[in-house]
Amino acid sequence: MCSELDSAEKASVNGGDNSSSATGVHSQLNCTNDVVLQTLRCVVDSGSSKGQVRVLLDAGSQRSYILEKTARQLSAEPVGEAEVCHFLFGGVKDVRRHNLYKI
Repeated sequence: MCSELDSAEKASVNGGDNSSSATGVHSQLNCTNDVVLQTLRCVVDSGSSKGQVRVLLDAGSQRSYILEKTARQLSAEPVGEAEVCHFLFGGVKDVRRHNLYKI
């Protein structure tokens, strides 16, 4: 699975014995740091205009988010505001007000 590993490294990962019929499975072996999220392209309607956008699907998220730039491109008008508390690494707590849009 890891094309970057040459045969010597693969042999050391598998215990160095290529003659054995048993092979080891190492779930901790990570060849890349890329995270692949499900994506799709769709047409969104803000009421005043429509536009094609790319959507990232995050099953762990409890809300949907839109970039301010995308909301401006769609001429979307805010329908309200929400105070969102962001908990960041290192115990930092950041509370910000964000516009709400009906898309």
